[in-house]
Amino acid sequence: MKRFIITFVSLFISVTAISQTLDSVWENPDITEIDKLPPRASFFAYENTALAADGKEENSERFLSLNGTWKFNWVR
Repeated sequence: MKRFIITFVSLFISVTAISQTLDSVWENPDITEIDKLPPRASFFAYENTALAADGKEENSERFLSLNGTWKFNWVR
């Protein structure tokens, strides 16, 4: 019985300590992002609505693929 009471009390104390830590994070107005990627825009300007409805950027004249062989002129 003593083992059960000791286990229960220690479990209660650890859960209480964890919940107080999590509450302090959520209640702090200075913390605005946790496990969040930085914001970025993702859009593409199509020539017309038909291409936009298709949703394939490769079919647009405004699409430029950067895949391929590149030549670099590296200078100190």
